[in-house]
Amino acid sequence: MTEHDTGPAGRIWWPWLAFGLATFALLFRPLLGLGALLPTDIAELFAPWRYSPTSGHEQLQNPLLSDTLDVHSHFASMASDLRNGGWAFWDRSVGGGIPIMKAGLPVFNWVYLMVPAWYAPGLAAAARTMTAAGLTFGLTRRLGLSRSAATISGVAYAFCGFLIGWSGWPQANVAALVPGVFWLVEAMVDRPRLRQSVGLGVVVAAMVWSNFPVITVYGLLFGAGYAIYRLWATRSPRGERARWAHAVMVASWGGVLAVGAAAYHVLHFGENLAWADTGSRERLPADTSIGAEYMPGLLLPAPFGANHDGQTFWGPGQNWVESQSYAGVAVIVLALLSFGHRTRRRGGSPTSMGGVVRAWWVIVVLALWLTYVGGPLTDVVNSLPAVGYSTVGRARVVANLGLAVLAGFGVEAWLRHRAGHIDVDLRAGLRHAGMRVVIVGVVTSPFVLSWLRITRDAGFLKELAADAVVPTLAGVVALALLGWFGSAQRAATVALPLITAVVAGELLLGLGSYSTVVDPDSVDLSTDAHLAAIDALGPGERMSAEGRVFIANSGQTTGLDDLRTNGFLPPGWREVYRALDADHFRPPGTVANPYFTDVDIGSEALARLGIGVWAMTPTSPAHGPRIDLPVASGEVALDGTVDGSNIGIVPGGGLRAVTIDVLEPASGLVSVDVTAGGITTTGRARIDGATGPIDVVFVDDELIAGTPFTVRFSFTPADGSAAPILRGEGGRITFGTVAGGDGWRVVWAGDVVLYDRVEPVGVRLAHAARDVDAVRSNDHLASRSTALVAPGVAVELGLPAAPPEAIDATATVVAAAGDETVIEVDSSHPALVVLPNPDYPGWSATVNGEPTEIIRVDDSFQAVLVPAGASTVEMGFQPSYLWLATMVAALTGAALVLTWRLGDRLDARWRNSVTTG
Repeated sequence: MTEHDTGPAGRIWWPWLAFGLATFALLFRPLLGLGALLPTDIAELFAPWRYSPTSGHEQLQNPLLSDTLDVHSHFASMASDLRNGGWAFWDRSVGGGIPIMKAGLPVFNWVYLMVPAWYAPGLAAAARTMTAAGLTFGLTRRLGLSRSAATISGVAYAFCGFLIGWSGWPQANVAALVPGVFWLVEAMVDRPRLRQSVGLGVVVAAMVWSNFPVITVYGLLFGAGYAIYRLWATRSPRGERARWAHAVMVASWGGVLAVGAAAYHVLHFGENLAWADTGSRERLPADTSIGAEYMPGLLLPAPFGANHDGQTFWGPGQNWVESQSYAGVAVIVLALLSFGHRTRRRGGSPTSMGGVVRAWWVIVVLALWLTYVGGPLTDVVNSLPAVGYSTVGRARVVANLGLAVLAGFGVEAWLRHRAGHIDVDLRAGLRHAGMRVVIVGVVTSPFVLSWLRITRDAGFLKELAADAVVPTLAGVVALALLGWFGSAQRAATVALPLITAVVAGELLLGLGSYSTVVDPDSVDLSTDAHLAAIDALGPGERMSAEGRVFIANSGQTTGLDDLRTNGFLPPGWREVYRALDADHFRPPGTVANPYFTDVDIGSEALARLGIGVWAMTPTSPAHGPRIDLPVASGEVALDGTVDGSNIGIVPGGGLRAVTIDVLEPASGLVSVDVTAGGITTTGRARIDGATGPIDVVFVDDELIAGTPFTVRFSFTPADGSAAPILRGEGGRITFGTVAGGDGWRVVWAGDVVLYDRVEPVGVRLAHAARDVDAVRSNDHLASRSTALVAPGVAVELGLPAAPPEAIDATATVVAAAGDETVIEVDSSHPALVVLPNPDYPGWSATVNGEPTEIIRVDDSFQAVLVPAGASTVEMGFQPSYLWLATMVAALTGAALVLTWRLGDRLDARWRNSVTTG
């Protein structure tokens, strides 16, 4: 192919300079160490380690965005363990525990090993962006585009809505590698070579390890269809069967190498999927398309608002990252120019570029149809392995790639038109493009009108108009530049960098402002409250919380074992969760993460789950019996030290909190000193913006029950806040009381409230066993001394159906870290030692050094039978497929090396055999 841009624009460094400058513009703050990239605003607005908002928002706008903190903290924790010489195959800090490699190992996240955790997200994002741009550049160069046209394609894809929107999630890590599949397809179509199978194996294995299978499936599905078309379109009269056979052999061997290189993760994923409770995902509708009213997301960065930079999202039934596919108006304008490539020359013979352009338009239309429209085709796609557990709308990654590739073809059509190339008719292409735009506009007009009605009803038409300014200008400027520099007298070397800047500028302004870059200190999750929770937890115990307090898996970087976030639930846990909250799994609740907003902390379900510490927001009502606020009609400004208006009596269960009534809000900390019998204790509560009854909670009060007490209130303002106005009488503040005595004690109050269970729950002893055919919530919680086992198992265990009388038994978790758990037991009767851990494949156990069977009880938990007397139970985890995966990986490594070294020789033999045959 002839390189149509000349001079500086055609030099080899031009594409990488463009990619580098755009990446730096997107990520300059984290790359310069001026902040840490966590691609949601929640790290700054609602930090996991404090409840006080800092940016004026009153509540978390999209709770799903905490996933990005989960991902970050998981890899930060893994890297820290590796740097410190420690490793475990089991991660206790997520849900009931999961295999450590459940999150895969994205190629971009290796940077966590080399740089501080707060710097790693930005560096990983830069590597991901450059990889996406480079692979798209390589793909389009392979298709015959000039460097300048290929550069525009690279920029258009690397900064598209899908990649930027999903930054911080595994979706983006897989999406960045998808162009590599199409690049290798083109190489195999052009001239199949066995060495290409090495590249295909490495790219696909990297996609699998990046741990979002549905994006991998879409990339391979569309890539396979594209390969079939390209082999058919480039057929020749001679040797066609041999070329097809050679290409199929290369692709098949590449697939084998990919599976082998990703064997560990593939085996784990299959095992986890077969073991876990996927009921919530299996109930997804057959048609999981996003909805056609979201199609304006191709042209506008925030057609329904955005959470990415703190705006409000008002779209129905979706959230911003799941719905937008912002390609940019300039990119779409350039893509429409690609119709200028003829499908046939004037003499009637087909043209290569024209056919490729039509193929990519088919890919884009199919991907957009799946994403936004749905129907029978969506049902078929959703029946594919792994795809049915996700929304089909994520197919838009292929649409974004296709539009980026077509934008390059549009620029190429313009370049060839200037050079008088016979395979290009730009004017006819513009007419065809205009007709298609009109048809699409007519077909989609009902959905556009629906979108406008939704926006109008939400009162965001002005914001919509403002958001449309930059994209509209970008499209107009791109067209103006093409027209202005369309004559031969004006240099393309000026136009092409300007057009590249327009494409990059529109996408960066629309999606890449990254106002969510937070201070490096903001990602240090080891705060005083976390340390208090760690101190309160005993071996084998875990933490959970109300709402979003301690946003999920801040525990992964603080050493907390946290109940929340496990992707798919362990079998049997759904019934235990329902015992805590009957409506937990109904919309709009979560499908996996147990965030409960109103839980009785005395529930036996929490003990079964091993919950030793419960966290709550400072504005949540304290647990315990109450004496309500006395009636008062006055108001008291808490601008100094103010006494309480009434004298209270310390309740029998101890004093957990006093209740005040906030009439006018303020930001700061309310403190209460309580004095009874010469003893003084202090309670604290943040009241940031809250009104109404607020419980001011005490930590470890030592007041004597039945003793009269008096209180004094004070207030420490935050950021110059005025003093709050409280309900009072006669210049004194009225208050109520909350008692304790429910098996929990408060160990922290102020920014959050932490309750610690008095009785350890890391292990329990069951001296009776009962066969059940189906586990029900009431059966789970009927008796701590009775275990529910599979039919026939109770007889084999030799345990009675009811606990014997006069039991004398203790069980203590001595150690619970990583892959090992050690329990010391002393029991007067044989018993099952039941741990609050899911019975996952790969665990083994010994009793007094002798191997023993692990029994699943209550349809989920691990248990080991011990005899009467003193026993030591040791449990360990090793992936059941570890040695198989290791062997397969070693063989695959050898196969990759041999294929690369011997590929050319084998190809030559193949060609010789075909020729002589």
